[in-house]
Amino acid sequence: MTTTPYRLLCAIILVIVHSPVAAQQYSTSEFEAFLIPLNVTNVSGAYGSVWTTELWYRNNSIYPVKVLGTASVSSPPSSKDITERLRLPPISPNEPGTFLLVTKMGSEDVQFDLRLFNVADPDDTVGTKIPVVRASQFEDQVNLLNVSTGVQVRSALRVYVHPNDYWTAGDTVTLTVYSPDEQLLATAEIPLRGTPKYGAVLSLTDIFPHIVVEDRVRLHIKSQNDVRLWAFVAMVSNLSQRVSLVTPD
Repeated sequence: MTTTPYRLLCAIILVIVHSPVAAQQYSTSEFEAFLIPLNVTNVSGAYGSVWTTELWYRNNSIYPVKVLGTASVSSPPSSKDITERLRLPPISPNEPGTFLLVTKMGSEDVQFDLRLFNVADPDDTVGTKIPVVRASQFEDQVNLLNVSTGVQVRSALRVYVHPNDYWTAGDTVTLTVYSPDEQLLATAEIPLRGTPKYGAVLSLTDIFPHIVVEDRVRLHIKSQNDVRLWAFVAMVSNLSQRVSLVTPD
């Protein structure tokens, strides 16, 4: 088992999220929060890739649902039975995503579709679907199964803290890596920063090089003080730049 020093992790982790809407606690009786895990526009990546996200929305309810936190949505009352693209406020590439607040009445019937595109690839016309996560899906621990450790794959972990748990989240979450037969391979404390809090390891094999002895591993992420989390791993092929996701679902 290997424990990674805190200062080493700090050097390779993106640790800031800024969301004006979710920077303060919200009323769960009035709103439901939705995590938009990625929000990028023409961000250069490895091997000539250029990444952009698109967010689409549909209100299927009978209520005039309002969405707070976007740069452009239909003026209240919200449109119904129309699929529309939402424009999010521009943020730094180091800030991976944001939270939107949706009025509670009717929120169970809204739909979001978030896609990640490599715009440098003319064949990437469909993109990769990224989950848009309801706050009710956050848990105090997360298991991510069958995360690739292959040398031709870049596997990046991203961890998000529930916006209402910001003040009790502490400074870190605990990441533990297991082999497929449940042998403990490594553990580390992942720093959390920003408002709301977020942490990431952009290359698991750079931090834990010895885990490549396994083709796949299980990641267990545990919060402090029963704080609610959501996490996922994006696995990007160095050859094709195609993206696969590992989520808690």
